[in-house]
Amino acid sequence: MEDALLDRRPTALATPVRSYRVRWWLLFLATLVAGSQGGIWLLYGVIAEAVEPLYGWDDGTIALLALWGPVGYLVAACPTAWLLDTCGPREACVAGATLVFAGSAARAAHFATDSTGSVLAHVGQCLNALAGPVAMSIGPVLSAVWFPASERNAATAIAASANYGGTAVVFWLGSVCVPAGAPADVTRGCLWRLMLGFAVFSGLVLLLCLLTFKARPDSAPSRSATVAREAPLAGIQLLVRSHSFWMLALSYGIGNGVFQGWGSLLGPNMQGVLPAAEAEAQAGLLGCWGAVAGMVGGIGLGVCADRVRSRAGRRKALLVGACALAALCFAAFALACAPALLPATWAAATTPRLVAMYVTSIGGSMCINAAIPLYYELAVEATYPIAEGLTTTSLTLLQNLPAGVFLLMPLLPGLGTPGGALTQWMNWALVGACVVATLAVLPLEEPCRRLAVDAPASEAT
Repeated sequence: MEDALLDRRPTALATPVRSYRVRWWLLFLATLVAGSQGGIWLLYGVIAEAVEPLYGWDDGTIALLALWGPVGYLVAACPTAWLLDTCGPREACVAGATLVFAGSAARAAHFATDSTGSVLAHVGQCLNALAGPVAMSIGPVLSAVWFPASERNAATAIAASANYGGTAVVFWLGSVCVPAGAPADVTRGCLWRLMLGFAVFSGLVLLLCLLTFKARPDSAPSRSATVAREAPLAGIQLLVRSHSFWMLALSYGIGNGVFQGWGSLLGPNMQGVLPAAEAEAQAGLLGCWGAVAGMVGGIGLGVCADRVRSRAGRRKALLVGACALAALCFAAFALACAPALLPATWAAATTPRLVAMYVTSIGGSMCINAAIPLYYELAVEATYPIAEGLTTTSLTLLQNLPAGVFLLMPLLPGLGTPGGALTQWMNWALVGACVVATLAVLPLEEPCRRLAVDAPASEAT
């Protein structure tokens, strides 16, 4: 049984509830911070074929640049949880935007692709990585502080979708702005202009957050928002005892963690499947459309979750269905990338296999990304009145452990060779992760602790 303290019903203050139109502007600012952080983190994996000869890097270096994401997340998770719950969403967004801007400025500060440029690339990735917990955890906190119960799932979905929506933009921008196969001088100039563009954009986002992000509403948007959250130490102790949280954390951590690593190495992956001349462009398109589909699916699933929030078991059913469909799609993708496992006539049909890769990877990406907001909201419901920042940051922290292990694998001899073991183990590892994610959440009894507090109130919108 879960801890008895979590099973009690918190007492909400008998105060009027009200929502404010400015909440949508604040959500937009949060999406800019989350989107820029997620997109910039993924950049080098998208343009690997162009930058590797420029810097003298190999696929292991590209994996290391992506690995700074999980490493930075581990470092910043605890301070970010405290910042989100103690200081609020404004201070967290300003801190995240500052780190993203600092990382972008570091990459754009040096034009030459020499050892100094290589070091600054790593520095930029590290600074950007420290903003990861804000980018991934801001949604549930912002929705709890500013949004009524009838809009919380949708608001969380929009904020969560922005993080991988940024990856969609970068998948497209990277392949278009830094084309593979161009002369070194041309590639160097394209790369620097792209980095400068990121620095200018992230600087504008920081300025908007500083000038226009309001800290808290004058009146709470829901009854549950008036309940005092557990102190950090007590919250950690209760979180450790929550069986529902651990079921969600295992499912989310393994499924999304491996998917995160898989997406960051999609460029090298496709070098082992497609002709070298088109591998980077196709990887960019696969990632772009997968992220776009995930954004649409995530927001759509969030709206559906708001509509069925009072019906027991419905949100869990949506989550299980998304995980199971992701496993099926990525299994089909893995087969399409492995001609040796297909009948000879299918293996020789290059164009149909490429079409199958698009359909299955986009479908799988849509399902696994669309499920992310459901994980966040169910975890918060399961652990209420533990603070939303602590719950969400802990959940996403556990995602970065499998992602870090996944990104370490290409550094091992033999596993970082395009066209060899890399492509095969990457795709099948993702299939296995989706299966584990589905099985882990099956025993879950859908929690509704926070909704039980909000249920008696009619909220103004």
